[in-house]
Amino acid sequence: MKFANKNKVKTLIEKGGVLVDLRSPVDFRNGTITGAKNLPLMNFVNSFLKFDKSKPIILIVNFVDDKDLKTVDTYATQLGYEKVYAAEYNQLRD
Repeated sequence: MKFANKNKVKTLIEKGGVLVDLRSPVDFRNGTITGAKNLPLMNFVNSFLKFDKSKPIILIVNFVDDKDLKTVDTYATQLGYEKVYAAEYNQLRD
């Protein structure tokens, strides 16, 4: 999995990237990045196959060393997703 800073996320969105907020619904309601879809890990695995493999997927997390992110990375790799990025929410806020 690749990691993306604010500028990289902006570039990926311009290329059709999808923002997926993996944080809890409570964290999501307290603030997210415009255009992000909230998909906590418990729902993520079942919904991942709906994403277009040709578009970048940007995962918004609290911390990039989160164990849930490692689970998602493993799952994405097994399914053949190559354009998956992780970004910390606090680094993306204005």
